[in-house]
Amino acid sequence: MKKLIFSIITALGFITDEYLTFEYVCDYPERGPKFYGFPFVQETDTTWVNSMSGDIYLFGFLGNLIFWTIIIGGIVLLVDKIKGKLPKKLIVVFGWLIFAWSLFISFVNFGAVDWRLEFTHDNFKMNYYQSTIDCERNFLLIKKYK
Repeated sequence: MKKLIFSIITALGFITDEYLTFEYVCDYPERGPKFYGFPFVQETDTTWVNSMSGDIYLFGFLGNLIFWTIIIGGIVLLVDKIKGKLPKKLIVVFGWLIFAWSLFISFVNFGAVDWRLEFTHDNFKMNYYQSTIDCERNFLLIKKYK
């Protein structure tokens, strides 16, 4: 159970800090938000109204959380199996640092930004446009904040 909780909280920190993500830059008739998420679109950077607000898309966020929980859980199980070969204290300290960083990043992300919850991203139209919006997808290793 501890490994599952560790995997979920680490995955939560991983997706809120957006280490590996896709950035979708769309060609709007006017200024619009960028979309982020890997493998699913989970959030916008900002909205048209306020730079400290954004949208979280429930389906993408939960999909990313499940995806990364499985990946990180697999890594945890792999490290647990080979821990006899590695110094146990180093693994425990590194694990607690990752856990604390994930909690901190999640707290800051959800506390500092005024998030609105939506179910899905509606194919990037944001319920404003009738035509299809063309978006360019870029892979970012680490999201840059401006």
